Order: sequence, then C-alpha cells, then structure tokens
Amino acid sequence: MIKYDNQHFEPCLLDDNNIDKIQINMIPDNSRVLEIGCATGFMSEYLKKEKNCFVYGVEYNDAQAQLAKEKCDEVLSGGIDNESLQMNLNNFVKETQKFDVIFMSQVIEHIAYPNNVLNKLKNWLADDGVLIISTVNVAHWSSRLKLLKGIWKYEEYGLFDNTHLRFFSIDGFEQDLVDVGYVVVDEGYNVSDISPLFFIPKVRALHVTNIFKVLGLLNNGIYKWYCKKFRNLIGYQFVFKVKKSKQ
Repeated sequence: MIKYDNQHFEPCLLDDNNIDKIQINMIPDNSRVLEIGCATGFMSEYLKKEKNCFVYGVEYNDAQAQLAKEKCDEVLSGGIDNESLQMNLNNFVKETQKFDVIFMSQVIEHIAYPNNVLNKLKNWLADDGVLIISTVNVAHWSSRLKLLKGIWKYEEYGLFDNTHLRFFSIDGFEQDLVDVGYVVVDEGYNVSDISPLFFIPKVRALHVTNIFKVLGLLNNGIYKWYCKKFRNLIGYQFVFKVKKSKQ
C-alpha cells in the first residue's frame, strides 16, 4: 500500500503555512541528509535535484522503499528502531562520515519507544549537524474539543491516525528533545487556529492566520509572537530544528 506520495513535490508552490514547506526550507543546500521515513522518496528527490544534497533514505514500508531507491542515493528498508538496521547505519557512518542533517518528518509518533530512537540518532549526526523533526500536536484545539465531547476515534490520517503509537504536545515534545540531549535552534508550525465564529460556515475563515495571510503578513513579528505564544493550542503540525547539546 502506497500511503504517502507526492509525484510533483514543489515547495515553492505550497502555502507558507504548509509544514512540508517549512521543514524543507530548514535543510541547508549541499548537505549529507539521512531522511528517516522517506516514503517514496519524493522529498529526497527534491533535496537531491534542487539543493544538491546526498540523501540516504530509511523507509519502513517496503513497497515505498523500493520506489525510493530510484530517487535516493541509498535506501534501507525497515524501521529506524530495528537493531539490524541501526547496525547498518553504524557501519555506514564509520565507513564514510556522519550526516549534516537527519530529517524525520511525521515518523516519531509511529515508534513505540521514541526517546530511545532520539538518543540513537545522535550517533549518526555530525557534531555541528542538525536534527529536523516534525509530528502532530495532540493538544491542538480541535483535539481538545473532541475530547470535551467524549470522542476519541482513530482515523485514516491526521491527529488520530490509526498507525500512531505515541501522541505529543508541542511543549511536551520540546522537553523530550531537551531531556535526551538536544538544543532547539529553530521551530515552525502548521497553524490551524480557531475562529470565534467557526460554527458559521460563511465567516468561520475569519481567524488570525487567515487574516495575516490575506494581508501578506505571515512573516510579521506580531504574527510570529502569536504563533509562539499559543503554539500548543493552534499548532496542528510542528517541526523542531535541534542540535546536539555540548554538555
């Protein structure tokens, strides 16, 4: 089953509020990238062609991994928490060098013991390298509203994806990263904020993000403050860019 694919991945055409655009822009040109959860390799292909990156992909779904082999420089099929696969990565970095970037988009929620994996990633990351990692925010207002109604229902996609093993809030996940030994250097959010009039179809788009978007002010300092201040309520997906702590 091919669940995640995008045959025409072009970040420049995406909305500035799109999590893929936000996180792909965090990856420097000419980097050695370990993409964990590369799916069919559609983002790897972009990184290679447009950012001149070397990309080593890891993908749990074998059908997707086979397609990714046509787009990545190297591909391993299997879960990142698999000891055999980890040994392969250990050997690769010993024979070559560590990665400038470890890119892990919407994967950590599928892992039973995420902190063990977060700690393991440091073995493959260069001393001045960065981990760029994203997931979904279970503390988003839409989730809170469902729980207030007594609803917890798994779905095909989204916050309650039926393959998710772990659930994170933005504040809680940042603390997990710090506890494991990382320092946050940047962050971003796919903001889906609530309008006081969300129950009226014709005017429910009158929320803060949409107003700033119409005005072309998504990079405005006031809007950034708003997102940071209320991130755990309005951030639907989020990404952290972190480095290894020197302590």
